[in-house]
Amino acid sequence: MADFEVWALAGEPQDENGTFIKEYRGNRQSAIESGLEGSPVATILREVIKPNTPFEGTATELLNTLNNRVGDRTRVPQSWPKSAKALNSQLRRLATALRTVGIKVLFKTESGSGGRRLIHIKPIGKEPQSSDANA
Repeated sequence: MADFEVWALAGEPQDENGTFIKEYRGNRQSAIESGLEGSPVATILREVIKPNTPFEGTATELLNTLNNRVGDRTRVPQSWPKSAKALNSQLRRLATALRTVGIKVLFKTESGSGGRRLIHIKPIGKEPQSSDANA
């Protein structure tokens, strides 16, 4: 997409001052927000992860945390993950979109015996919007 931004900016008239790129980025951010709002996991995760409350643990531990948070709601959506594996899969799909709204999701495996697979989720500053392809 960065290549598209460079191409679009080159084709924009000088007197527009980046109007197209500003609109394009705004539309892209709006689409990301809409996608996250449509995900029950992303919605609850955004409520749970705050600057002073990062998460580090297994997918099972995270699912328990999210289930406790969603438990007070009257109805759990059908798309809600029923297993740690399903949650892990949803998080991997949501990771890029979450990063654009200031939540970083990392997947790591502990070294040593057992090699537990951990998920690190922490708030970060929003990603800068750049037309640089290397950003």
